[in-house]
Amino acid sequence: IHHSRKYQVMTNSPIFSEQLALNSYWQQIGGTVMLPGTNRASDRFARASFYINAIPKSQSSKKSLASVFGVIRNVSVPYGLSTV
Repeated sequence: IHHSRKYQVMTNSPIFSEQLALNSYWQQIGGTVMLPGTNRASDRFARASFYINAIPKSQSSKKSLASVFGVIRNVSVPYGLSTV
């Protein structure tokens, strides 16, 4: 388990080092051009990583909270939907 303020996303599988390698690939492509869109954990990780760093920084706690919930909604899998 990796735990500190520098880790901004949470993931299931693959292992964290593999997630970071995949994320590095997607960072080179750039999220404004294309992001992975499946419900696989690695795709959701890449989207969460991009959006959490791309959302506008705001002094307003309401705007910040709305932005973070937008990221959560973007990467969540509806309850009961299998990702296998």
